[in-house]
Amino acid sequence: MKDITNQALVYRKLGWSVIPLGDIYIDPKDPSKKIIIYPRAWKKYQLHHATEQEIVSWFENEGYENIGIVTGKISNLFVLDADSYKPGFDKNLVASLKLPITPCQKTARGGTQYFFHYSGDAARNEVNAFKRDSGLDIRANGGMCIVPPSKPEYGVYEWLLSPSDEILAELPDSLKERFGGRKPHKTLPELGNLKEGEGRDNAMASFIGKLARAFPIEAWPVEIWPLALQLNQTYTPPLSREDMVRIYTSITNKERERREKEGKEEKKEPPKFIPAISFAELMAKEFPQQRFAIEPFFELGTLNMISAPPQHWKSWLLFIFAYSIASGEQVFGRFNSEKLKVMIVNEEDPERSIQARYKLLSMINPDIPLYFRIMLGAKMSAEYVDLLVKEAKEKQVSVIIFDSLRALHNADENDSTAMQEILDLFKRIAQAGITVLFSHHHRKKNVFQTRAASDDPEASRGSSAINAALSGHISSEEVIRDTGRYIIIRHLKSKAGEKLEPFELKINISEDKTSVSFTYDGEQKTMDRQLSKAKELILSVLESENRWISAKEFMGMEELSLRTVRTALKELEQEENILSSTRKQLRETHVVLTTEGRSNEKLYFINHERDHQHEQQDDDW
Repeated sequence: MKDITNQALVYRKLGWSVIPLGDIYIDPKDPSKKIIIYPRAWKKYQLHHATEQEIVSWFENEGYENIGIVTGKISNLFVLDADSYKPGFDKNLVASLKLPITPCQKTARGGTQYFFHYSGDAARNEVNAFKRDSGLDIRANGGMCIVPPSKPEYGVYEWLLSPSDEILAELPDSLKERFGGRKPHKTLPELGNLKEGEGRDNAMASFIGKLARAFPIEAWPVEIWPLALQLNQTYTPPLSREDMVRIYTSITNKERERREKEGKEEKKEPPKFIPAISFAELMAKEFPQQRFAIEPFFELGTLNMISAPPQHWKSWLLFIFAYSIASGEQVFGRFNSEKLKVMIVNEEDPERSIQARYKLLSMINPDIPLYFRIMLGAKMSAEYVDLLVKEAKEKQVSVIIFDSLRALHNADENDSTAMQEILDLFKRIAQAGITVLFSHHHRKKNVFQTRAASDDPEASRGSSAINAALSGHISSEEVIRDTGRYIIIRHLKSKAGEKLEPFELKINISEDKTSVSFTYDGEQKTMDRQLSKAKELILSVLESENRWISAKEFMGMEELSLRTVRTALKELEQEENILSSTRKQLRETHVVLTTEGRSNEKLYFINHERDHQHEQQDDDW
């Protein structure tokens, strides 16, 4: 048996989740990045370990020469990646972490990776941890690291201290505090006598926890939160707002769950049964003239959605919609809006990011009636909706924008019953006379679907109950052409009137990247519709088949010309959504091919690394 096979089996015996890696090389377009060929879709190995038979087949029979380990809970593994070769590497920061003796390896580029035992599920991947350009990266839940005896084209991975010679150290306090670990408990009397940097998180958690048990849920925001902020000001230095929100949300959510389990919540009154009205009464009613927050997309007092794949500008569009409505200006100089007060509930972006985007959009008027609830741990519940509507009424807010739907609930999005409960809560807001608009991701399309997902009202991820509940629905999709970058807007649903034909927005980014704007550029071109359809089909086939596929294979799946297919493949590669390689190059790296052809024929594969980054990053330009 080969050495690499034996080593992979050793890793499995350690409890690590092993995956095979294909060729690993430096990105010729960006030397700071590496490209990894994944011969197997590895997301399932974040939940299940590969069998010994699978591992032997990968490295013994199929000949893969590089090993990856899935980090996080599946392997009880936390990896600190110290890229000492980077210009901004902070060796003093590493020294301050007081790392214990633990298995570590030298990476192919000369950095060092430290391996720790970690059984929690809070830590996730993070680039430049602790501060900007620190050179310290984290590999935890959702991550993967390359291990010896892997040999990419630019170097080798070698153990400096092997896990066979030294057991994994527990995560030190310096990393636990930053990545979700816990310090020893401090009692409430110790709150007033804290030294700098000592025990603030635990003391604040204890303080909030004791009050949360004493107060009813509806009193938490108005009683506990202000007191916690006052206590925080006695610390030197005080906790950041982000840390305060994290602690407050964690403790109150646990207390809410405890009460629900013990059945201590007050019994709710049964819904009132309102008598039916007759046909004559219905026809005699006079309704006000139809009005829109943005005409003709979002009717006032209704539930609406904008959907898109990851990184296709939907958050940017929401920010523009909010500002345009609050200022009463036309959207993109084309669509009328009604001047109304707006609130944005954003659970995905920090305050700094939202401020930066508005500055880039040159939307900086401080007097517009626009309010924010940013990363406060909001989850849709009857109590939360009641408090939100109450605040909106007090501030006379008429439009609430949520970014995104996924961040606001823990329900199974494919379960129509579970999602209907969430949608009913949104409807309660709309029934209070407040227009609701939320963002949502598109679902992944399977190989048997031929209709372009972006043209499909049911393209949004999850149960069909989501789309059924909507009054208005638009989608956004970025396309790249020789003339620049564009967003295709599709009007997918409208209960208020006729739908518009798809239209384009030109993306204008200044050379120094200090400003961005969007210009209406007319209806979508016919050729672009065909190209968009081809790109959707190619991505769905590559993801479903999970193998290297040639351009000619795509032509046989639908009536697409070779020119359209090749243009679509070129654009998808430029967008880094797919990878390409010749048959000869793939055979040299021992990739198993399922078809025959010329040695210089190009084959294509889904870029799983790009897909993984999408899950961790918000929309970017």
